[in-house]
Amino acid sequence: MRRLRTAPKILIPALLLGFAAFWGVIDLTDPPGPGLDPDALAYLGAATSLAHGHGLRVPSSAWESNDSTAPLVHFPPGFPATIALGIATGATPRNAARFVEATAGAVMVVAVILAANAAGGVVAAVAVLGIVVGTPAMFVVHASVLSEPLFLALLALFVLQMARERRGKDMKRTLVLGAIAAAATLVRYAGVSLVVAVVFEAWWSVDGSWLGTWRERARRAFVAAELPVVALVIWMISRPHSESAEKIRDVGLYTIGFGATILGGLHTASVWLAPGVNSDAARIMAATAVFAAIVALVVRTVRAARHGAVPQSELRLYRATAITLFSYALVVTASRLVADPGIPLDDRMLAPVFLIVALRAGVALAAFWRASFFSHRGVVLLTIGITASWIWGSEDVTAGRVADFHADGGDLAGHEWSASPLVAWAAHAAPGTPLYSNWPAAVWFHTARATHELPSDLDANTVRDFRAKIEREHGALLAFTVRAEDYAAPDSLAALAGLVAVERWPDGTVWRAPADTAKVRP
Repeated sequence: MRRLRTAPKILIPALLLGFAAFWGVIDLTDPPGPGLDPDALAYLGAATSLAHGHGLRVPSSAWESNDSTAPLVHFPPGFPATIALGIATGATPRNAARFVEATAGAVMVVAVILAANAAGGVVAAVAVLGIVVGTPAMFVVHASVLSEPLFLALLALFVLQMARERRGKDMKRTLVLGAIAAAATLVRYAGVSLVVAVVFEAWWSVDGSWLGTWRERARRAFVAAELPVVALVIWMISRPHSESAEKIRDVGLYTIGFGATILGGLHTASVWLAPGVNSDAARIMAATAVFAAIVALVVRTVRAARHGAVPQSELRLYRATAITLFSYALVVTASRLVADPGIPLDDRMLAPVFLIVALRAGVALAAFWRASFFSHRGVVLLTIGITASWIWGSEDVTAGRVADFHADGGDLAGHEWSASPLVAWAAHAAPGTPLYSNWPAAVWFHTARATHELPSDLDANTVRDFRAKIEREHGALLAFTVRAEDYAAPDSLAALAGLVAVERWPDGTVWRAPADTAKVRP
């Protein structure tokens, strides 16, 4: 009965704050937002194709392809599928994505409040919410069309469920964890980390001892992993495997540059720990001090747990966050070493880490304040002041980014792209004209015209075949001045292929085959 009486006291404020988060994301992504980066081409394009009954197809393809669209294979289908639901009801692709991300932001806020409150009370919930909302990385991922907000919402729900009290075998709880892990895996491949987490969680109790017999532990692990493994296998089998389909990754051992990747991650973490500190030396010192304080909190919690002074609800949260954080770090590290050397430890990749650490640190701070207020009031007030200062500094950094974003959108949604003469040329080009570009995403975002990619190499055979194809199809090469790292320099390609520049602007050039130069004016 106590649980029934107390639940509404935190649930109603949590829902109200979740509603505020929803509208905050909607406001953040108002035009000229949401931000659009090349990944959004796959999300929005595949969602639009699915909503119109054409399956998950991206409005861009390799230059050799005769089709200007390609099947979605580089990203899992979860995020585009949720956007497609909104498009099917009449929303534009961008507004459908905004609604999904705003809803995800609301769910994340409600879940972290409930998890923190269950572990450490209202003070813990307030501290965690302040740290999470103030983290600039949360602005970065919610301001643009990215799969991270939906993944963060599922991650928060996962931790909330894992931190619940286990009652006997409690297979229902295990099935819920497996279902959340399955959904997360279909949103981001990093969601495999939650599959790893549910398997780990099935074996150990809160105090680290074995949980039941070996057979019971194995059965619980199997039940927890069954749904996500089946879902991932179905997707891997059903996605296209033709020779023209894009490969997801080349498996190998990529140790070169691993140190630089770690340094990049440390830089991202230091910016989070010391927000608004621009000097490298000062930021390193401040970040080290904050990190040392977090370590001190961990040490204090471990000592208190050894003496039985930590409530079981708090221990369950620490256990859930530790397992989830370890599993995420393990999967990301393995992916960087054997699948993709280009994985950066930036705000997007570390946002789940920041969310987990914020949840854990906020609860630990509240426990310290509660236990030490009368015996060490000065220290408690100092830590409260430091925490408030950190939140203030983070909010100030985030506010500056929000102002910039509202002024000019983000990435390919910015004015330099939406008002580009090269994009305008593409919008008015004769229907059926095949387009090739080093920025196919920019073309589709602002014209809805599918565009071929460019070759990545400039060897003689590639140049010759490209010239023959663009000449045969009467196509146009849209060469943006801004360099795209994945493709060969378009002007060099055009010059080697003997194409003719028919329009030039500061932002780029339109190239055509010589035979088409007399009829290119759109």
